[in-house]
Amino acid sequence: MATLTAAGTAWRPGRRVVGYRNSVPRIVKLIGLGEAARVLAEDIAAASAGGVIVGPKAAPGEPLDAAVSGIVPGAVVVVLHAREVPAQIPFVLERTAATLSVVMLDPSGDGATGNGQAGLRNVADMFASTSDPDFVRDLVANLAS
Repeated sequence: MATLTAAGTAWRPGRRVVGYRNSVPRIVKLIGLGEAARVLAEDIAAASAGGVIVGPKAAPGEPLDAAVSGIVPGAVVVVLHAREVPAQIPFVLERTAATLSVVMLDPSGDGATGNGQAGLRNVADMFASTSDPDFVRDLVANLAS
């Protein structure tokens, strides 16, 4: 049986890896597609201690990681609500310079989706489906911290 030493108890998961390029706090651009997702995105940004910007409604052909008011994001989180997935995503669907995470909120858990999510799934670094909006809060907080 292994025993814990004083040095063993000092390690905690979630710390940044010193010198690793993907282990730095990021400016997170949070995009809510659909009314419920937009309200959640605005709520998360308002409650954040900084480092989170809400992406405005996209102009056709705009990249997901386009700057907002001159601020270039290091990570992009797109939130969709299963009942409000648009048929057409209003952004250019291509790999981004920023880390791209897509979260599908499905409170009913029945997996109902629209056609618009397929293109996002193809270019996302992470695609998650959950019924818990706090997952989005935690994801954004971890990326921005």
